[in-house]
Parts: sequence; structure tokens; C-alpha cells
Amino acid sequence: MRQNWIGLKPQDKVLYLRWTWLLYSCENEALSIESLAKELKLKESTVRASVTRLLCGKKIVQGEDMEIFKVVKDSLDDSFHNLSDGKKSYIKTVLGDEDDLSKKRADELSLRLFKAVLVFLCDGLGVINDFRFSYLSKITGMSIQRLRRYRDELKQAGFILKFVPGGNSPNLYKKALSICIIDPELFGGGKVGLLGFKEQSLLGITPDSTILRRKLLKSSLSDEFDDYLRDTGLENLINSGVADEKHSLLVEVGNAKFFDINEINNHRLGGRLFHFFDELVSQEVRNKLKSNYTLLSRDIISKTDKDKLNQKITLRWKHDVEIVSNFISKIVRRHIENAYLSSPLDVYFFRTVNSYYVLSNICQIHVGVIGKQETDKLLFKSDSVCWEL
Repeated sequence: MRQNWIGLKPQDKVLYLRWTWLLYSCENEALSIESLAKELKLKESTVRASVTRLLCGKKIVQGEDMEIFKVVKDSLDDSFHNLSDGKKSYIKTVLGDEDDLSKKRADELSLRLFKAVLVFLCDGLGVINDFRFSYLSKITGMSIQRLRRYRDELKQAGFILKFVPGGNSPNLYKKALSICIIDPELFGGGKVGLLGFKEQSLLGITPDSTILRRKLLKSSLSDEFDDYLRDTGLENLINSGVADEKHSLLVEVGNAKFFDINEINNHRLGGRLFHFFDELVSQEVRNKLKSNYTLLSRDIISKTDKDKLNQKITLRWKHDVEIVSNFISKIVRRHIENAYLSSPLDVYFFRTVNSYYVLSNICQIHVGVIGKQETDKLLFKSDSVCWEL
């Protein structure tokens, strides 16, 4: 799955994987184009074109009879052997297993390959911490433009639950890789989805706007810094109430002074900065549960490169994190009480535009929904039981 696929097309890899993974009865046999198309259940013209490219790429070899071919099967690395049964099953299913793909277009085969690769790369809860289009292009044979289109399609379809773009900037992130979260229910994980969740009316918090309020800017201009380090123009803007509350953020630049930037907008880093809040909540939920359960540890990967700024942001969010973590902890505990728990426990919380999600390795968790009209109470379902908090 991780093999370089430069110079080859994605449908070539689908053929190669079906041949090496799915056709156990003939994986070591030499086959003709006709018999290969029949065994792999792919269109003969597709097989013929792919075989030509795979032969040039030294992924297959010809027999003494020039019309017979045999796959060059690389040994599977440890990452494949360590895949969960659920992941292996899903990858085989999405690649067609024994399904007839002879009437499927090349574009659909490419999309199936992309989905299989994402499941291969994600962790047990569907989280990919180092999503890189350049790397995915290298191992799938697809252009970055096509991969972006597929990403958007999979977000629309609910396969990808959240995508947090990476980026870099002089003052926030030197180099931040994208974060991709796919639905873990596809391969045996669990999720609770609180759809249409209005955190301000239900929990009384607004964490995203909290981090950008002028109060944080004022606190950053505290007396702990020498006067010559201050940006007087910025201080005047803040004190006169002219500073843009939506975009302003104060950070340290080369130990020279503090500088007001629009880097959140300019470098599309708002989603990553706000995901920092989600990971703080996830961490606090695990802290609340670790006295009773064995927990897997997770690092917070969406921090900025500035330790002082991370500390200030964390302190600013402390109240909101406590409220949300208490709320999420109750949900997790209720599911632990009513479901089989695999050990150690893994929990991950995140938000989308208007919904909350809790991913876990607790078995038999089903999606819960908050209807648009249900703003004074919370309902969610697990094993067809309706619970109210």
C-alpha cells in the first residue's frame, strides 16, 4: 500500500493489490491478459493497459510465453500485519474483494484506492495526524488536484468527518501537516455524533471567539515585557477599540517585539488553531477517566510553535475546556456502562461547523442526533436505547 507509484496509474495499483491480496488461489500463478481479467473481475482493456505499465515499472514479469505474466510480490511490511481485522476487512471490501469491477470506470477505481489508503494510514480512531497530499500522490499515482477533489467528495459523503488544513507561517507554525479524521465505524471503531449542536445555547460557551477577543491581546501587552518590546501602534489600536476582534492575534517575533498579524486568515490556520481546543478537551476527558480506566495516551499536535502563546491560549480556554470535558466525560461513561469495553480505552473529541463528535474504541456505539429544534435537551442513541442528559 505504501509502495511508490510514480509513473503508474491508480487503477494499476488496484489491479496489483487485488492480484496480491485478494486472489489467494492464484497469486503465484502466471496468467494471460484474458485469464487475469476474468480472475480479477476487471475490464480486459483496463487489465491490458495496466499490465503494460506494470511491466515497465517492474511490478510484474513476463513468462517464457510472452503472453503470460506473473506478479512480483513484495513482502508485506509489519504495518500491514499490525492492522486490525476491521481495517483489513474494510480495505478488502473497498478494493472489491470478489466483486465484479469490470463495469467500473477508472475514476471509481481511483476513489476506492484513495479510501483504502486513508484507512490504512489512520490510527484506531480514524485520525491521520500527518496527512500530506504530496505523499498520497506519490503512493497512489494520482495528481494532487484529483486527491483534493476526492477529499471534498469524501467529506460530503461523510467518509471524512473533519479535515484540518496544515500550513506554515513565520509566527504560528513553521510547518504544520494537515489532520484528517475519517469515520471509524467503517472498520469497527465507535462514534457518537451530536449533530446540529449549539454550544453557546446548550453549554454557554463560545471557544472560537473567546481566543480572538481583545482581552487576550491586552493581557499579552503585560508588564512582564520591557517597553521597547511593545508595539506602541498596536497598543493604541487596542486601547482605542479599533483592533479587529475577529482576526487579531499577538505573537512574539524573533524576540524583538510583539506583532499584530492576520496569519490565521492569510495562511488558513484558523481551523488548526481551533482544533487545539478540541485536543485540549480530549486530553482533559482522558484525565477525568484515567482514575477508573486504562487510557491510551495521545499527543496534542495542533499547538503553535510558540510555547508562551500555547500557555496563554490554554489558560484562556481553561473554563471552556472544563465545561466541555465534563459534558463529554458523562457521555463516555454512559457508553462504558452499556457496552463492551476493549482495553486500553481510547477517546478523541472534535467539533465540526455545528456538531460535536466523540470517537472511541468502545464497541457497539451508534450515532446520536440532536434535531434542529431540540435545543433545551440532549438526546442520543446507543443500541437503540434513547438516553437523555
